[in-house]
Amino acid sequence: MTKHIRALDGLRGVLAFVVMITHTHQITGHTIFWHGHLAVDFFFLLSGFVITEAYGEKLKQGTLSAERFFIVRATRLFPMVVIGAALAGGVSAVVMDGPAQTIALATISSLFLIPFPWFDDAGGIRDLWKIDPPLWSLFFEVLSNIAFAYFLYRVPTRWLWRLLGAAFPLLVIVAYYYGTLRLGYDESNIWGGIPRIWYGFVAGMVLNRLHHANRLPRWRMPMWLLSSIMLSVLCIPTRQYFPEIELFIVVIVFPILLMVGLNTNAEKPIWLWSGRISYPLYITHFPILRLIASFHRGLPFENVMMALFGVICCFTAAAAFLIYFDEPLRKAITKRLQKRWGYRGLQAHATP
Repeated sequence: MTKHIRALDGLRGVLAFVVMITHTHQITGHTIFWHGHLAVDFFFLLSGFVITEAYGEKLKQGTLSAERFFIVRATRLFPMVVIGAALAGGVSAVVMDGPAQTIALATISSLFLIPFPWFDDAGGIRDLWKIDPPLWSLFFEVLSNIAFAYFLYRVPTRWLWRLLGAAFPLLVIVAYYYGTLRLGYDESNIWGGIPRIWYGFVAGMVLNRLHHANRLPRWRMPMWLLSSIMLSVLCIPTRQYFPEIELFIVVIVFPILLMVGLNTNAEKPIWLWSGRISYPLYITHFPILRLIASFHRGLPFENVMMALFGVICCFTAAAAFLIYFDEPLRKAITKRLQKRWGYRGLQAHATP
């Protein structure tokens, strides 16, 4: 794996941490990351870049078919989806009100990333991936992968710019209509997820093409500073100009940070580990925090202590799933695929 991919993997780990901390609001009732949900937009941007880097040329040259591409991607994505859905289903059966049949059906739907609209939230709004909400972004990730495998990989760069130009006004429209880019996860705003994945994924593809054409600036900075800037922009506290700030972060700040990451050294173990654990952490943290939040009793300092305990549990569980399930299973499947297909180099890249 090249250094620039390692740096981007490190950022992915930082943002998985942001998403987890954002979801500790189940325990504390608030979060320091006002724009933590925008981590998903960077995931989409990163996905477009990494998928193009890993598979674009193979698809163009015919050394990898669309069907084999889907097998490789499923190998990367779905082992942890199974763990996340099973964990979320078990926790939901313990802590959530609702018929057991409904929870079971929601769990089965989650295994296939299918929206499940039969859980009512307050006000009658239904979260379509209620037992494990982070799965909503994987639903759109899979859609983007399908589009990539069947036509996006061969779209000329000038037409990718046109696709990006078409996505931008849609992104602006939904940002102003809803007052935020926190969209795509429930029945009231699921359509807002389309401009988010469209813009982010295509922008990542464009950056990859420009990178290989040596048309990107070679900015760099220490990895700790790059990560600190990422964390800082997601903490901007404001109630005014909310959509403007979020559009600025997604359209301007995130691409710049990705470009800096391309030239940033991230060889230290903390960044390598950050990239490895990011996906299991992203998939499994929500049901763990939900379970811990169910024990909340309103005692003094309880919020902080329970949130800290929840973070420790999330990291521990994610590490265990990574080491003892996800990586060994993917390694075994990839080895079989390499043997069956007769060539090596099938790296099952993914973003959360």
